Amino acid sequence: MKPLVIAFGLAVASQQALANTGSINFFGQVSSGTCSIEIIDPSTGLPTSRIFMGNVNAAQFKQADDEAANRAFGLRVTPGSGCILRPGANASVTFTGNYGGAGATGTLYALEPGGATGLALTIKDNVGTPVDNGISSKQYPLHDSKPTDMLFSVAYKAIATQVTAGFANSDVQFRVDIP
Repeated sequence: MKPLVIAFGLAVASQQALANTGSINFFGQVSSGTCSIEIIDPSTGLPTSRIFMGNVNAAQFKQADDEAANRAFGLRVTPGSGCILRPGANASVTFTGNYGGAGATGTLYALEPGGATGLALTIKDNVGTPVDNGISSKQYPLHDSKPTDMLFSVAYKAIATQVTAGFANSDVQFRVDIP
């Protein structure tokens, strides 16, 4: 199995303005590797560098484990140009938070210190199963001659009974393991 390491910045930027205003953006970047990997918007199928998370109010999180701002994203693996995929091959993805784990068991993705508190990111696979920080996702079947979209979602998840306002940034690396 050859590991493919790609930098994927999951970041959520927030501007704290007045008490009831602001915006949150979710964005990323991918560097080149053996196989072409693009971050895509599953609704359009187009590559994207930003995923708008919408406006999130701290009051939406009434208790620990509440989630908000669920957004879909995908990682597209494209064979060709040095990327050779065997028929029947599968790939998994490991996400690792640059700010470490969060939550009681460290399985969520911590936000950048100094911003919103009581909050983390959760990443889930295409059937809604959480992909824990530093642990491989389920296996996604790969097509040997056409692009394959590995679909995920991300959301804010309360890790405390009180969530406070502030910027909500996080950087998450990912590695795609392709046999």
